[in-house]
This record gives sequence, C-alpha cells and structure tokens, in this order.
Amino acid sequence: MITADQLITAARSLKGVPWHHQGRTKNGVDCAGFVDLATKTAGHDMEEYLGQRAPKNYSRSASPVLLELTARYGERISKPCPGCLVLFKFDGEIHPRHYGIVTYDGYVIHANSMHGGVMEHGLRAQWARWVHSYWKIPGVLYP
Repeated sequence: MITADQLITAARSLKGVPWHHQGRTKNGVDCAGFVDLATKTAGHDMEEYLGQRAPKNYSRSASPVLLELTARYGERISKPCPGCLVLFKFDGEIHPRHYGIVTYDGYVIHANSMHGGVMEHGLRAQWARWVHSYWKIPGVLYP
C-alpha cells in the first residue's frame, strides 16, 4: 500500500519521460505505462497486488478493455481527489482510451503523445470536456 501523496510524488518524478506506445520504463511510456511506472516508482506493483497482468500488444484506438479493467479493480468516484485515476474519452469515441493521475487543484499528470511525453497541466476547457470518469486505484490510501 502507498499513499496518494507518494503516488503523486512518484508521478511528478517522471515528468519529461518520453512517450512510447506500450512503454513501461523511464526510456518511454504511454498513458497506461505511465500509471504502471508511477505506482511502481512509489513502491506499489499493481500487477503483483492484484495478481493480474496488464494486457500486452494493445492498440492506440479506443477500447472497452480500459474501462473494464478499471471497473473490475478500481472504485469509481464522483469527484476527483489527489492521486486518483482519470479516464478520458475524446470527441467522437465510444469508449475512454486515455489515463492520467489527478494531482492537486484541478491538475493532471499523464503521458501525452501529442506533446511527446509525461507532462502536468490543468484540467481546463478541452481536457475537462474529455473527462469520462474518476477512479480510486487499488492499493492506494486516499485522504
């Protein structure tokens, strides 16, 4: 178990890691790989904790798998809290396909292919419109 603050500190330590589809190391991550690496950096291996391995060789297109795995293991919450997972569903898509970790005061950190890597920014305008849902991550202690 880790705290939300430990997760946020670990996530912020990964800012600037380049984007790489299916990446899971400091050499490159995608959004799911970023969440996996952030939790591991904080000292919590979600795959080991859940006894479940993440799917390999997934596409970049929207898929119900992301939501199914999150719903199976996480707890959906109505409002964001520091350290929770945020799922994004982009315009015209049926299913969410992007993860991020909420930090503080309306900010999110995530691996963004359009900007080339891990970055933190506010959930203003466009990004706020794309929010699909918020989830507590299994094995993280929230305030």
